[in-house]
Amino acid sequence: MTNGVSSEILFDYEATLRGFIVSRPVSDTHYDRLIDNGEKILRVQIKSTAHKKRNRWHVKAHGKVYGSYELYGSRVDVIAVHVKPENVWVFYMSSDIKAKDLYVSTKSSNNWVIFDATKDKAEAIRMHYPPSHL
Repeated sequence: MTNGVSSEILFDYEATLRGFIVSRPVSDTHYDRLIDNGEKILRVQIKSTAHKKRNRWHVKAHGKVYGSYELYGSRVDVIAVHVKPENVWVFYMSSDIKAKDLYVSTKSSNNWVIFDATKDKAEAIRMHYPPSHL
């Protein structure tokens, strides 16, 4: 089982435990999962990493589109990063990511409230990671 597949399965399990409805697309899409929290549906791209650079975990924050690499932008709502050595999740709003490489700090890890409809989107973003992490 590849690192990506095991992280996707773990994401499904963790999200389901938290009461979210998890859907997996049956065809190729820009996202890996849909999360339904009862009020809205979010498109999620799942990434995993075990590669550390300068005291932060490194992950590619882009996908391949028509043979070239592009940021996910508006095609994905949330990027879910599974930091495998620490077994934690860190979530980012895709629209806030401006670089193809993401350096993740686990100080604001397991911030599942980003999917919670009861939280204001901007508040959720501020709670989960300071802009310096991008």
